[in-house]
Amino acid sequence: MRRRRAGERCSCVRTGVVFTAGLVVGWLPAHWHLQAHWSAQELPHWSADATVDATATKPTQVNAGAVTVIGPRNNAAVVAAQLALVASKLPSTWGGVDVYYRPQEKHTNAVRRIVHAIDGLRDVDAVPLSSSIAGLSQRALLLSADFWRNIRFDRVLWFEPGTTVLCASAAVPLDAPAFAQYDWVGAPWKWAKPGTPHSVGGNGALSLRNRAALVALFDGGFAPPSKGNEDMLFVRALGGTNARLAPKHVSRRFAVEETYDIGETPVGVYHLMRTMPHANRSRLLDACPEAKLLFKALHDPRCKMA
Repeated sequence: MRRRRAGERCSCVRTGVVFTAGLVVGWLPAHWHLQAHWSAQELPHWSADATVDATATKPTQVNAGAVTVIGPRNNAAVVAAQLALVASKLPSTWGGVDVYYRPQEKHTNAVRRIVHAIDGLRDVDAVPLSSSIAGLSQRALLLSADFWRNIRFDRVLWFEPGTTVLCASAAVPLDAPAFAQYDWVGAPWKWAKPGTPHSVGGNGALSLRNRAALVALFDGGFAPPSKGNEDMLFVRALGGTNARLAPKHVSRRFAVEETYDIGETPVGVYHLMRTMPHANRSRLLDACPEAKLLFKALHDPRCKMA
């Protein structure tokens, strides 16, 4: 690997530099509401001394909102920035962002820091998981009927903490009719062949999901196997019902995983974009600079990381 010549510019940028640059040019602070510190009483789902499981009773349903589940292995700084971006991009008619956590992990460093950051974000709530499902792994939780039955949103933007990001200049909004007609919309899987079960639907790490379609799947006897990715299992199972799974030409406008082949900014990006060829990845990062939050450094093969 060659060394850079003196004065040669290199695109290897550490997350902290990117984050600071973002603050300067304004693609984060315009959407952050850190000055709006809510009291615990104003937060509908969480208080510092909450002892009642928020998912223990059937919630009042809201049309749409975003959901994630955090844990002690998350990068707290990245997730806090991610949450601010998600909150800033939700349509005004949506019900906000619910960030679930396991009560037994509340005092771990990462979860504690993320929950503290949430206290300064408008329409973002920290929600303790019900004791009946709080002991499940992330995979098992997402494949749990109780988890989906108790989410208060009918239309769910699920986003994996720390590995996905929404783009501030997305060409299409989250509530666009192009997406609204489908029960599952995610980034197209590069490896899926046309006509196969996974050629529609897409990656679940950042996805729009119809909660009722998932609940109906469980009510119909869906029993997830012990192995397999939750999104692939859901998409395959939903494909055997009357659920509507987004085709590739719709999914590619929603999110990018490994392929960026459109001339517009997608709604969001998943961290597997790191596998793209450098030129294509650079084009995507120009369209969605928020994606730089997902990397400790940009992987320009022409330069050596310090």
